Amino acid sequence: MIKKQPFGITDERTIMNNWVKKHLIPLNACVSAIEEAGQYRTPQKAWEAWRIGSELLWVLGRTNADREKTILCACDIAERVLP
Repeated sequence: MIKKQPFGITDERTIMNNWVKKHLIPLNACVSAIEEAGQYRTPQKAWEAWRIGSELLWVLGRTNADREKTILCACDIAERVLP
């Protein structure tokens, strides 16, 4: 639940804490990844903006992500970094 501040202002830290606590902390994500993720309002926005492909693959490997989709994601990341 998102906490409301006076005058209807949403506390962005509450949003961050909820999804980071739910998705990253249980995976034992590193502190730098948790801090980086905290800059984004939703997991989707974090995923789209994330700069380190190996960290994205790490998350997929720690979840019940579909194996075929994980492999396709790895290929997509590799295409972006290879000359």
